[in-house]
Amino acid sequence: MGERLETPAAREGGLPTIRERIAVVVMVCAFATLTGLATLVYHFYERERVQLGQDALQTARALVAAVDRDLSVGENVALALAKSRYIAMGDLAGFHAQAKSLLRDEFPGFTFVLCDPSGQQLVNTIRPFGDPLPRHGNPQQLQKVLETGRSVISDVYIGGVMRRPLTGIDVPVWREGKVAYVLAVGFLPERLGRTLGEQRLPHGRIAAIYDNKGAIVARTHLPETFAGQMGPPELVQHMREHDEGTLESVTMEGISAYSAFSRSKVTGWSVAIHIPRESILEELLHSISFIVAFVLALLAAGFGMAWVAGGRIGRSVKALCEPALALGSGGPVVVPPAYFAEALEVARALETASGLLGQRTAERDAALEEVESRRLLQDLIDATDAIIKVFDKEGRCLLANRKLCDLMGKPISKVVGFMRPDFMTGDMAKLHRDNDVAVLASGQRMTFEEQISQGDELRTYLSVKFPLKDRKGAIYAVGSVMSDITERKKLELELQRSNTELEQFAYVTSHDLREPLRMVNGFVSLLEKKYADGLDAEAREYIAFAKDGAMRMDRLIQDLLNYARIGRSKEPFASVDLGKALTEAMLNLGAALADAKGRIELPEDMPLVMGDASELTRLLQNILGNALKYRIPDCPPVVKVSARQTGDEWLIAVQDNGIGIPPDQLERVFGIFQRLHTHQEYEGTGIGLAVCKKIVERHGGRIWIESEGEGKGSTLKFTLPRTRGNGGPEA
Repeated sequence: MGERLETPAAREGGLPTIRERIAVVVMVCAFATLTGLATLVYHFYERERVQLGQDALQTARALVAAVDRDLSVGENVALALAKSRYIAMGDLAGFHAQAKSLLRDEFPGFTFVLCDPSGQQLVNTIRPFGDPLPRHGNPQQLQKVLETGRSVISDVYIGGVMRRPLTGIDVPVWREGKVAYVLAVGFLPERLGRTLGEQRLPHGRIAAIYDNKGAIVARTHLPETFAGQMGPPELVQHMREHDEGTLESVTMEGISAYSAFSRSKVTGWSVAIHIPRESILEELLHSISFIVAFVLALLAAGFGMAWVAGGRIGRSVKALCEPALALGSGGPVVVPPAYFAEALEVARALETASGLLGQRTAERDAALEEVESRRLLQDLIDATDAIIKVFDKEGRCLLANRKLCDLMGKPISKVVGFMRPDFMTGDMAKLHRDNDVAVLASGQRMTFEEQISQGDELRTYLSVKFPLKDRKGAIYAVGSVMSDITERKKLELELQRSNTELEQFAYVTSHDLREPLRMVNGFVSLLEKKYADGLDAEAREYIAFAKDGAMRMDRLIQDLLNYARIGRSKEPFASVDLGKALTEAMLNLGAALADAKGRIELPEDMPLVMGDASELTRLLQNILGNALKYRIPDCPPVVKVSARQTGDEWLIAVQDNGIGIPPDQLERVFGIFQRLHTHQEYEGTGIGLAVCKKIVERHGGRIWIESEGEGKGSTLKFTLPRTRGNGGPEA
């Protein structure tokens, strides 16, 4: 025993060790993990790039609408000013003063210029009245107004007075049926660019306004340098061919960027948002750097632990060689130290086998006497559809019927007398053995769910296990009667999966729907606040309708979210004082109770139950809230709460003097989204009682409503299982 054992693997020397094999497996897994991580990073980058492009496109749409609004305001003011009585009277000084008074800070334009048909400026609010003035700086635009009699929006041009890039809108001034003058309102690029700055774009983003030709009108970065210059060629070409879109381009600074643009259908101008590629990469690296570092650290730690574990496994396996040879030679078997359960199990099996060798002859003689009785017993158990088997303490099969043998695909001679691992897979054998050990330890009959592999299918059985005792009362084996419940388990798992998917769908959908609703409500509120003075009664009514609809939809989604959350808590049930839960529910309903001028009558004692405190509080709050809400007009609500014991349950009743429920609707009210009244009559979403039903059923109870009809009030009742708690009545 003291000599060093030379194994065949050691003699051959060319085979890898267990540690090396484990290291290879770990490296293969690490390679797959790193490949998956790289793929994930790439897809994340692509998704992030597309999302940023969509966000930028939305911003461009909003900005082009804002630019249209500023230009429209300037045009409308110019059209109104074109009808000035000062022009009709020929009082150009008065017209100069009137036009200058309109150039306030909130007005997007910076000057008004009045020209005669020859292009000579008559009035320019930049200059004092009477100063010499140049001719119109954009004669082609002037001529177009004279020919068409319509307003014309210019592209960027160099102003005749300021000698800098400008843009403007020229409108006709009609006298006696013909265009007598042309009135222009001018815009500075920096004033139009203020709209871009108000958007507060993320760091690194560049926004720009382009005219019909593709020249830069305004820009958030270096506007003075690039105003009036043509934009990037590929972007200009794309804007001429499409109303909006995204593309890869190069900014005026020569930076590679991802650009999104939107063109106005009113003015033909465009707004583009440029996102530098470096910004996208920086945001991506910032988002995933911790994840990548964490994964690499895990891989390194896993490789190290696998290397250590491989060494221990190898030593444990080598140590089993000596007791195996000792068993074969008839010598004593000494169990060596083991670092994992399987090695220890094999060592103990060798030790057990060594002891059994000395008993084989005596056992064989005893077995001959039992052959006839066992044959009769075998015929009996072979006639049943259930699996019947008996295993001794060591895990050897002492008895098995034909059902088990057919299921295992082995003759009875290869099952009876064999250890579990001989005809069962390792995990399956361990599970069956552990259950047998539990019965052996308790000495009582026990029920388990066990699985047996049948070809490619794993069948589930309900196994009733019981201890078998010898004449001296000592337990020597465990018997099992197993009934196939595979189909029932499949149905249960499918139902559980379906319920889980439905709840998860409701939760995710409700959560994702709330964000757009907040945006709708927020923008409607901004519209109402910003244009309140200019809205008529009908417009304000429409805005009120929109806000009310958004808020009602938000409440509906929130209720649906709460409904989906019921039962998702991982906290175990604890003792709950229903009296405290009822008090908290009443505090939450304080405003509703005061508004209804109602009264809630409480019992002297409320029971203790096992459950979720927050869900039971919500249950009581929903029930009391309904009793206060569905009241008869001009009749203060009176709500009576009672609790009494009925067998193994507590019966809680909430009675009100409200509007009642038709008898044929008593079951319907517990359905989700089921309402008996419109929201104009009684606000709500139709989920409250569905929430109540789900909470009660989760706590093992029942819920129902009793009512004699409309106008006669109703009583909502629910039950909860009794338990025993401290500090309150038995519950």
